[in-house]
Amino acid sequence: MVKHRRMASGDALSLERWWVVRGPVAVSVECPRPGFAPLLPHVLGNHATLSRDTGAPAAWTIAITPMQDYARQREQFAAKFRTDAADGLSDYWRGDFEIRRLGRFGAAYAVRHVVPFEGITLFEPTSRRISYMLSDNEAPYLPHIEHLVTYVMRVAGWTQRFVDVHAAFVRYRGKGATLIGPRQAGKTSLAMHLLARGGELLGSDMAQIRPGADGRLDAVSIPHLCRITRETIQDNTVLATVIGSAFDGNRDYRDGPLFSYGKYEMYDPALERVLGRRVGISAMALDAVLFPRFDRQAERSSVVPAESGDGARRLMDSIRFDRPLADWLPFELSDRERAEVGLERWLSQDRASIPAFDVHFGREPSLDWERIDAVFDGL
Repeated sequence: MVKHRRMASGDALSLERWWVVRGPVAVSVECPRPGFAPLLPHVLGNHATLSRDTGAPAAWTIAITPMQDYARQREQFAAKFRTDAADGLSDYWRGDFEIRRLGRFGAAYAVRHVVPFEGITLFEPTSRRISYMLSDNEAPYLPHIEHLVTYVMRVAGWTQRFVDVHAAFVRYRGKGATLIGPRQAGKTSLAMHLLARGGELLGSDMAQIRPGADGRLDAVSIPHLCRITRETIQDNTVLATVIGSAFDGNRDYRDGPLFSYGKYEMYDPALERVLGRRVGISAMALDAVLFPRFDRQAERSSVVPAESGDGARRLMDSIRFDRPLADWLPFELSDRERAEVGLERWLSQDRASIPAFDVHFGREPSLDWERIDAVFDGL
């Protein structure tokens, strides 16, 4: 759907608009620039549905706004917004972005981005609108579009009782599993091994869950950049045959993979090129919780069932103490707190038992696929 709106200068501007739909949540994304259309499908992959129109009102609107007079606008923002009133703004954004807090003006907040891209984010919570402003001669920075769209999807999900989980989510042999653990526990490594054997990816780093109608947990995707270390790739025969130093000089996320901040980064289209098939999914039932433990010295993997109730307890502990960042912009967190309380109450019920397994493994040759496949088939 293409609409036209009249700008202050009197020039008509073609406005491209999409709705990003994930379950009951819809986010409007608009941009007055031809050629923007391919960017959203690339960033979102198969993790959400793109629509030209939807009957549901948008939970939030994200506006990508190229400006011919960007430098002048930036100076005006710097003069107008009070830094001393910007206590709700973080100095760190996911992806190691470096920002300069421009501050607050009335009910609006502004952030200036410095590294690895230049731009301004204007946050207007009253109107539920976020604007990403950039110079008219600059290409939009894809990870920033991802951050804005997926973050408001998370916030909207809290109102629907969804809870953020910092973990990998994979469907393997038709069964959904979340892989939970601290840094370097082997979550991504095990997830990539499952993908190499035909699995599907709901999320490499996070997703949202809530109690389902059938007594199981439902998981929905948070579209997210997949980041994989060199070590994980080198220890995965399928990935290692495709990804290598040839991509180290790539600087375009649309080509992918791209080596950045010590990891190879790729959106769904790049990951699908690597694996040679469709990989991403947007929703699944959660059939099991896996707690990987990578041990370089392990010669044979083991999959040990956790004690009854231990899976729910450790899942809730992870949600409480390993939350994905939620402080980039000053969103109200009360809906998240209520969703977490509701999930904890549901998990405490007897019928809410979740199969859980400790997975101890080492390098790729250690993986006992006969045992792993049997566990998934038995869920």
